[in-house]
Amino acid sequence: MTLYVFEPGYDEDLHELKERIRKVARVGKHCIHISDGYDDTELAWTAILNENFLDFSFAENVRSCPEKDSKLIGLEKKLYKANIEKRKVCLVNGVVIELLGIRSAADIDLVGDADFPSQAIDGLDFDDRKYIIIGKTAQELVEDPRNYFHYFGFKILSVPLLLQFKLKRYELLGDLKDKLDAEAISASLDQRGRGKRWKVIKVRVFFLKKRILSRFRRAVKMLLVATSTYDFVKKILKGK
Repeated sequence: MTLYVFEPGYDEDLHELKERIRKVARVGKHCIHISDGYDDTELAWTAILNENFLDFSFAENVRSCPEKDSKLIGLEKKLYKANIEKRKVCLVNGVVIELLGIRSAADIDLVGDADFPSQAIDGLDFDDRKYIIIGKTAQELVEDPRNYFHYFGFKILSVPLLLQFKLKRYELLGDLKDKLDAEAISASLDQRGRGKRWKVIKVRVFFLKKRILSRFRRAVKMLLVATSTYDFVKKILKGK
C-alpha cells in the first residue's frame, strides 16, 4: 500500500483540493478522504500505519466476546478516576485474548511505565515483571510502538508478542491454559484458518470447566459454613 499525505496551504479550499486530486486519480471519491478532526486523524494513522494493528485486525473475530468494548469503556473510567493516563499503560494477557474474540477475560491485566503509580485498583491486575521471561520490561512494552497497537485509545500488546509469552510460560510452568491459549492465538494468526474454530472451542471449554468447578467449590463451602460443619469436614479431608 502506498499512502500519500497532503498538507494544504492556509487559505486552501479543501473541497476543491479533493476534487482536483480525484480527477487526477480517476478512481472515485475513495482515493482521498479528509478527517473532520484530530481524533479521527490519530485513529487512522495509529491503525493503518501500525503493522501490529494489521495483525490484530486480521486475527480478530469481531462477532465474539461482544462485551469487550464496554469493558474498555469501564477501564477508561477507572483510570480517569485514579488519575492515570492511558498512554502510561499497556493492556496485556487475557484482555488481548478477549479482544481477539477467543475467550472472555476474568480481569484486566496491565503494565505501566516507570512513573506508573503502584496503587491497587479493583478488577485490574498490575504485574510489571511477567514479560521479563521474553526479554521485555514493562517500560519497553509501554514506550516502544513495535510492542503494541492502538485500540479504543489504549495501547494493546501485539498479538505475536502475546503468543511468544504464552509459549515461553508454558515451557517454564507447564500450565495447560497457556498451551491452549497459544494454540488458539496461533490459529487466529494463520491466514488459512486451519483448525481455528476447534482450538478456540477447546480454550472456551477449558475455562468454562474451571469457572464451573470454582463456583461449585464456593457453593459447597458456603453450605458447610452455614451448617457449621466446615471445620469438621476440613479436618477429615486433611486426614486429621
